[in-house]
Amino acid sequence: MKKYIQTLLLLFLLCSVKDIFASPAKQVNSWNNLSSSSTTGIFQNGTQTLTDLNQALSINISSSNYTPKAAYSFFHNKKLLHSFYIMTLPLWYPIMAAYIIYTLFVLSVIIGILRYAKQKYEPKMSIGKLSDMPYQQPQAAIILPQPTITEKPSAFLEKASDPMLKSNITIKEPISTNFKSEYPKAEITVLIISSNKGIPDTLKNMLSDEYTIFTAPNSEEGLSMVKQEPPNLIIIDITVPNINGIILTEQIKNNKYTVHIPLIVLSDQNTTDEKIKAIESGADAYISTPFNNEYLRVLVKQLIKRQKDLKQYYTSSASAFDFSHGQLLSKEDKEYLQTATEIINDNMDNISFGPTELAAAMQTSSRNMYRKFKNLNQLPPKDFIKEQKINYAAKLLLTTTLTIQEVMYQTAFTNRSHFYRAFAKRYNQTPKEYRETNKQKDNSLSN
Repeated sequence: MKKYIQTLLLLFLLCSVKDIFASPAKQVNSWNNLSSSSTTGIFQNGTQTLTDLNQALSINISSSNYTPKAAYSFFHNKKLLHSFYIMTLPLWYPIMAAYIIYTLFVLSVIIGILRYAKQKYEPKMSIGKLSDMPYQQPQAAIILPQPTITEKPSAFLEKASDPMLKSNITIKEPISTNFKSEYPKAEITVLIISSNKGIPDTLKNMLSDEYTIFTAPNSEEGLSMVKQEPPNLIIIDITVPNINGIILTEQIKNNKYTVHIPLIVLSDQNTTDEKIKAIESGADAYISTPFNNEYLRVLVKQLIKRQKDLKQYYTSSASAFDFSHGQLLSKEDKEYLQTATEIINDNMDNISFGPTELAAAMQTSSRNMYRKFKNLNQLPPKDFIKEQKINYAAKLLLTTTLTIQEVMYQTAFTNRSHFYRAFAKRYNQTPKEYRETNKQKDNSLSN
């Protein structure tokens, strides 16, 4: 729009002053045409001359019958070009210059007004940006109630600091800054069962900083506390009344709900027989009195840690896997291989037993069984059966007096050379060398 208006104004200006800046040759031609056609009858018996001196055009008109009034009437009626007035009347030069300046001034004012109007009423919009259109916020009178403080500063600090809460809500008790009290950690409890008052007092002083200590003066009360709230660890004095400490240990360890609790037996006897009885009853440790405080503290810590680690293990997905021959297998995969091994062992002397018979016994197809063994990174079923037979043959060589030929028949090998090659590939020895070497090791251990 702006460029369109400027173009129109420029054309208007050029049309207004085009004759002023016309070339002298063009003006001479115009005058000749005018004088030859339009002045006939006005300038009778007269002459008119045009001269061009330094590109300054002058007009001389002479006539014996010249009548200025008639000439004026002619020029006025015919609306001759302004350029001729200017050339005949030099006074018009400053007048036209003033006219041009005035016209340019008016145009500049108009353009300025249009620019201002466009900037004010046409907001600039662009993608991802807000409009530049000025926004005047409406004036409104907002009267806020003046707060009145009726409490002391110390009392004010006890108010709730949340601005969404009402000012009349107070906290009766000060907010605690103790992290431990706000976020209490799980307590680790230790139960001490002993009729000797000195033992619980000593253990309390030693362990109360890390654990919560409970005590029971006899075995019946201690057993009741274990059933109500199982502790993380139990310490039993072997001389506890009512029920002997060994018997109490057996009762706790034979219960499926308390068998997992670590248990330490304290005794004033340091004999091997007492230690064996305590361990056989299910105790995790046996300590004779007097004991070393640091040793007991470390023992308690490690037993509790072991129990915690076992709990995490059995509650995690890691418990679903187990190592089998150096490979980590899930319980299902391990049971699958164990089933296959048992079937092979039951058919160890069956000459016709092969992968097809194994797949049928496991109620699957030979193709699916092959894929299963491959996914478990096992040998192909045929080689898996052969390896199981070689391992069983090695066991027979060490645990029986069977000859090598009899061992071959027991493992369904009918070809002697084939048996020797398979055995040597597995153990890097012949069957005879394997038997002699391992029997010498057993004899050296028995001496």
